[in-house]
Amino acid sequence: MRGRRLLRETGLVLLVIVCLPIGAAFVGLIILFFLPVILGIVLYDWTLRTWNNLPRNRLAIARARLALAVRLPGRQPRHWHVVRRDRSKCFVRATLTQLTNPQTVWLGAVWDDSGRVDELGVWQFHDGIGVRHVARAYERSRSAGRPWPMEMVQLVGGVPFTELTTQALPGERPHHGSVLVRWPEGFAFYAFANTFAEDFTAENLKDAEVFDAECRRLRVRPGPEGAVVAPFPLAPPDKVFVVRLRQHLISRADDEETKARLRQMLPAELADYGIRTYDTTGDVEDAAG
Repeated sequence: MRGRRLLRETGLVLLVIVCLPIGAAFVGLIILFFLPVILGIVLYDWTLRTWNNLPRNRLAIARARLALAVRLPGRQPRHWHVVRRDRSKCFVRATLTQLTNPQTVWLGAVWDDSGRVDELGVWQFHDGIGVRHVARAYERSRSAGRPWPMEMVQLVGGVPFTELTTQALPGERPHHGSVLVRWPEGFAFYAFANTFAEDFTAENLKDAEVFDAECRRLRVRPGPEGAVVAPFPLAPPDKVFVVRLRQHLISRADDEETKARLRQMLPAELADYGIRTYDTTGDVEDAAG
């Protein structure tokens, strides 16, 4: 018995001696792997905060906040950021939605000398189109004394062909963003198109209408996977669908305060509320994080 116990104790000592360095090395490798990622996130966040806290940028954001409060009262936008600036003005962006993909942002051009804020519209950027295209179109339109574009169709129609990326050429392409589905008997909400494709077959979608997070009509490509495709440039939001969506969400709201907010929401905000409230696929929690 004594020999067995000695042997067992010796085995435990050897196991600790061998496994402890291996475990320590493994933990060290994990730390070395994730440390640059963590440091990168921290540095990126610190850089953004420092940039937005510069006196000129902070003043531009404050003026943009007031302008947005007048244009869209009652909103609680997130991630205020000076995305571009030149010698005379700053371009300020605020995020209006949290769960729609892509997210919806408001843009404004804030002039340093006068404090004037020119609203540049509400956007969902995709297919290589971004803030720089809106800013350039604003400059050209202002110089020519014309109204500047406030949505994607107007922008793409006026952007020189040489400025467009290969992603932004006219035609249909797969839609990977949020999906809203309407049947005669109800609605469904999906933060991402891949979860939508997993849930439905072509037969399930026979009488369905499919829209993106801006309530613009999409098309379901025939086939076993039911792929969603979108034309580019996309059409403006479907007004009839927006009315039906708003009425549906209001009818299911529990309190008058929520109903009042739903009556004032933009199409993308309605989609964001629907996804937050009724999408149970699990991707929503990942997007919100």
